[in-house]
Amino acid sequence: MKVSLIIPVYNSYDLLNDCVRSILNQTFIDFELILVDDGSTDKSLELCREWSTKDNRIKVFHQKNLGPSAARNLGINMANGKWIVFVDSDDTVLPSYLSDMYKIVSDYDEIDLCISGLQVFRGGIACEKISFPGMICSTSDYKTLFNHLSIYKHGFSVGKMYKRSIINHYNIQFDHKVRIAEDCLFMMNYISVCSSSRESKIAFIDKCNYNYMIRRGSLSTSVSSYEQELCNYSEYKRTLLRLRNALSINDDVYNQLCSSLPFFIDRIINAIYKEDSSNTRISKLKTIDTEVYKKYKNHTTRAENMLIYLLGNHHWYLYDYLRKHIK
Repeated sequence: MKVSLIIPVYNSYDLLNDCVRSILNQTFIDFELILVDDGSTDKSLELCREWSTKDNRIKVFHQKNLGPSAARNLGINMANGKWIVFVDSDDTVLPSYLSDMYKIVSDYDEIDLCISGLQVFRGGIACEKISFPGMICSTSDYKTLFNHLSIYKHGFSVGKMYKRSIINHYNIQFDHKVRIAEDCLFMMNYISVCSSSRESKIAFIDKCNYNYMIRRGSLSTSVSSYEQELCNYSEYKRTLLRLRNALSINDDVYNQLCSSLPFFIDRIINAIYKEDSSNTRISKLKTIDTEVYKKYKNHTTRAENMLIYLLGNHHWYLYDYLRKHIK
């Protein structure tokens, strides 16, 4: 078995048919399709089982609702392919999605990861292409990866082909405690372990064979609890430090990586003001990494600049007052 495709499925009954059909329509045929139902409450599990009767390459697994990270981890554990590819149940792929990636990884033994581009759809309308130049670079070439190509901004689980032996050897898993950017953490942890080998390479292909759908209410556009958002931030920051140590990343590139941290801090702040009364807001504001926020947060208005200044200099009560009246 050459490739294992893993799809976490949760209440995807209306969208799953198009996704599965696009996979079965691949020009590359030596694959298994692993559908992991994550405790769906609609008829998704029945649909998965129905598909498995139509094609013996399709395997179905079921778990209670634990989230997409746990579903992908189960899929990894059940996979038999040399390579692992993730697909989301509400997306579709073009017929050459697998063949274009597999061709280059099969031509070069030293390639441990292949990354392709995405066609992004928002509300069903094509709005952006995320593309990369066709090239091969060393896994340890952090300047190319994070400065020139900025792959930390595109850490989606999809559009990538991972080597299963590396995932298993280093026990790399999706962190089920994290609810946003967990796929980017997986990619960065994978690159961290690969970088220890001088021969390890990453291939980029200049194709956008994956149709990536952004829908309202996705985890990337909604805010969780304060505790969850704080966990998301802490794990992301720890992963950046791990990556920096593994690749000996210089200060300039590391600062570029850290420029994404205010995104997570803003989510913490939004969670505080979504849930909390004035009695608890101040104590939670004091847990924010204000030095990081002040250093990397961009602003576009005078009001935002004032709020950043107040938070960065620990003027908690004045910040709280203005935040409620400005935001």
